[in-house]
Amino acid sequence: MSKAFTSETDPDDDDDDGAGAPALPRGLRNYMTPQGHEALRSELLHLLDEERPKMVEVVHWAASN
Repeated sequence: MSKAFTSETDPDDDDDDGAGAPALPRGLRNYMTPQGHEALRSELLHLLDEERPKMVEVVHWAASN
């Protein structure tokens, strides 16, 4: 089998601590609050789930004329 189709990591090499977010480099501050993160995330989901389909419909209509 070609190396392109093989996995480079073993399933046993699980050194993820489960924190989810990468640590910031030393000396930098995190200026985003959990509430700000949630607000941005909810806005993104709103845009993807509600606004984007409406825009796609308008563009599809315009392209068909």
